[in-house]
Amino acid sequence: MAEVQDVSHDSGHLEWETPLFNQAITQFEQALPHAAVGDAVAERLRYPERSLIVSVPVRLD
Repeated sequence: MAEVQDVSHDSGHLEWETPLFNQAITQFEQALPHAAVGDAVAERLRYPERSLIVSVPVRLD
């Protein structure tokens, strides 16, 4: 059975204040003119309320 650990993050920054998220938002803004997405939906997608970050260990041969 997998072991569950509580992890405390005291870094004080939000997950969406990262270069990776900023790049995703830039790509999102560039794609909006080509997608049939309403203004309200686009605005909602720009500002997440929460995030889920996962780590998947991979063993390469």
